[in-house]
Amino acid sequence: MPWKIIILTTLTSVLLIAYLVVSTSFADAKQQDLVCGELRITICDNLVNNFIQPADIEKILASEGIKIIGERMCHINTYDMAQLLNTRDVIKNTSVFTSIDGVLHINVYQRRPIIHIQVATGNFYIDESGYIFPLPGTHTSYAPMITGKIPMNIPVGFRGNIPESETFLQQVYQLALYIDKKDNRFWQSQITRLEVVNAANVRVIPREGNHVIDMGSLDNFQYKFKKLFVFYSKICEADDNAYERIDLRYSN
Repeated sequence: MPWKIIILTTLTSVLLIAYLVVSTSFADAKQQDLVCGELRITICDNLVNNFIQPADIEKILASEGIKIIGERMCHINTYDMAQLLNTRDVIKNTSVFTSIDGVLHINVYQRRPIIHIQVATGNFYIDESGYIFPLPGTHTSYAPMITGKIPMNIPVGFRGNIPESETFLQQVYQLALYIDKKDNRFWQSQITRLEVVNAANVRVIPREGNHVIDMGSLDNFQYKFKKLFVFYSKICEADDNAYERIDLRYSN
């Protein structure tokens, strides 16, 4: 009869709900008693950058008096721990979470610099998001370098996004993004250093050849690089040392 089916269905639902409540309560109680037995730190992009090591993360946590091993999992504030680590210049993002086997996981992603700025007031990196930060004291990461009379007003130890008032740095950042593109492998291998003679002339010091390249200003740099690529592929292909100086400041 239909009423018997209704009763059976209702009873089954009640038993299922009761089971879920009991099992959840049991799991919560077990989680409350779970003690952290292992800290597992992963630097997720250590093949690309070498700014920070797992031992450095442990030192940061220890310096803040954060205890992990032997602590109850329910007492470990994973959110605050991630926020603390994210304040470090070389760290772009951190995820912190626990697992039911008593392991605290910390996954760290580093900032990836695309240009290295060297000025009298210090050395800075700009990463792919346009964030400026000073070079860390222990580890470095390769990026093309720009030196010389750079028209910028960045104080020592500055960290943050490029200020809108720093027009030249904005152009440098766009140039670095262009070189960093996946389809610009040639320029990545060729351009190691840029020298600012003045705001109206940026000089490229290539990896191959004994010549230097005067770009002029950074206006229309994509067009200038296209002209330079034609020069390399059509004219300079046979002998990189045939020229001492290449000037891109003039059209046609």
